[in-house]
Amino acid sequence: MKRLNKFERTELTGTWFPVHPTTQKLLSINCEDGILIPVFSTKEKYEEAAKWGGFQFAICQEILDHRVFFAALMEAKTRFEFRLILDPHVVEGRLRFQLIPLDDSDVKVIKNS
Repeated sequence: MKRLNKFERTELTGTWFPVHPTTQKLLSINCEDGILIPVFSTKEKYEEAAKWGGFQFAICQEILDHRVFFAALMEAKTRFEFRLILDPHVVEGRLRFQLIPLDDSDVKVIKNS
């Protein structure tokens, strides 16, 4: 994992995320630290990740407005610890990604929803 030192929420606009084809629910990765919510900087990076089996049956959707994406997270009333991760991929059998920092106000709103 590599933590991004600076990441603006507006940079999420134009990224891609996987959803279940039937339910349209956001797909996530469960781990010991909570839930990882993947976003991809380009559709090509998403398609590359689908090749290793992570999201092969998912549908890829673009984040057109970062505010709508965050609203959807809050609407889901997620009660779990979660982290947004950028461009997850597998290297030598291990999951690698960049951690997208959330500011404190986002985390509080999402936790309290």
